[in-house]
Amino acid sequence: MAPVPEHERDALARVERQLQDLAAEVRGWTADLKGVPAAVVLAHKLSGEMSDVLARLSLLEDGAAAEPQTREPRLEFAPQLRWHELDEAGRAAAVARIGAWVDTVYRQQFPRADEIAPCWQEHPVCVVLLDVLSQMHAALYHGTQRSWGVVHNQGELYVRFGREITALVREELAAEEEAAEGGSLAQAADDPEGAQPVKPAKADDDPAPSKHWTERKLFGKSEEEEEGEKDD
Repeated sequence: MAPVPEHERDALARVERQLQDLAAEVRGWTADLKGVPAAVVLAHKLSGEMSDVLARLSLLEDGAAAEPQTREPRLEFAPQLRWHELDEAGRAAAVARIGAWVDTVYRQQFPRADEIAPCWQEHPVCVVLLDVLSQMHAALYHGTQRSWGVVHNQGELYVRFGREITALVREELAAEEEAAEGGSLAQAADDPEGAQPVKPAKADDDPAPSKHWTERKLFGKSEEEEEGEKDD
């Protein structure tokens, strides 16, 4: 008998529990049987359930070679991302893998993802969040078959998880930008000499008033009076 594949162990456990329940039901029937009609009904029920159990056991006993050809291949997730344990080369490889997904899928398909600055690669918080989102996307879009549950989860991916993770990434990048701007303002305040000096006004820019203009202002002389004085 070929070894039972790992992904079929749960099914085998369910079959074993079902057999145990059927055995308990048979024991109760033999102990408390009252009348032939009840026995006939139970016999038909037991026959149908046993046929289903035998069909499942036959498939399991044949091993992986007997799996239907239409079965989707299993998804191979990316290695577990323990960012704090990675060396420089390991972090570079992880960022490259996530960056390829960000450029080809995330920026094009997720709301407001195209506004994420390229410096996300320098923030461990952003790297870890986008790694989780990329693996969720890979799991939900793996293979070719769909079901109501898959479609529902795909909607959750975009409407809920994608939007929330994008918001967290934007907040992380915005906080860094605000901190950088605050540092620039503080540096300018601490270095007043760096400010642009005010140019002093030149003497030629503010010429002294003429004598005739001064006399007109002081004595109220008109221009005609001044002309007469000049003729005298």
